[in-house]
Amino acid sequence: MSRFTSSAHVMAGLTLVASLWSVPSAAAAQTPARVLLRQLYGDLAFDVRTADANGVQLGVADATGSIAVTILARDLRGWADSVTKILAARPPRRGQTARWDAAVTGPGLVAGSMALSRSVAPGDTSIALLVTDTQFVGVRTNLTMAEARALAGAMRRAASAVLNPPRSRRPGTPRPWQERSRNR
Repeated sequence: MSRFTSSAHVMAGLTLVASLWSVPSAAAAQTPARVLLRQLYGDLAFDVRTADANGVQLGVADATGSIAVTILARDLRGWADSVTKILAARPPRRGQTARWDAAVTGPGLVAGSMALSRSVAPGDTSIALLVTDTQFVGVRTNLTMAEARALAGAMRRAASAVLNPPRSRRPGTPRPWQERSRNR
């Protein structure tokens, strides 16, 4: 099914890690980037990290190259919602064709875009994912329905992790169950 071997996936992952180390980040001096996701979808390796207070940095690699793009978390969440609707859309009547697209673009100098397209034709259904950077260098893969659903869910969770960060408590503050046990 896949046109790449497992060694190609390993090389894609190594290329992704090497490319993310070479990307300069102004936000790195302020807060360290949290790794939100490392996963394979189709023939693409994804590395998703927090970029700043409102952004998500996507590192995406295939067997031929890698790119890094920054997308606003609220836009990524909207894209994931659109993809979920596209995947749930009913196919057209017998003998007709249909196409649904969802795209998200990022702001700034390290912006890029990610687009998912679902095409239904008589006897053929395809889901394609394309991720490009500002120089229009892109990586593309075909996805199964299960992979596309998993990708949409993962991107929604990554966006939610940036938009709703875990609450931190002050150092030395007892947790609620510790406080109760002290009073007894």
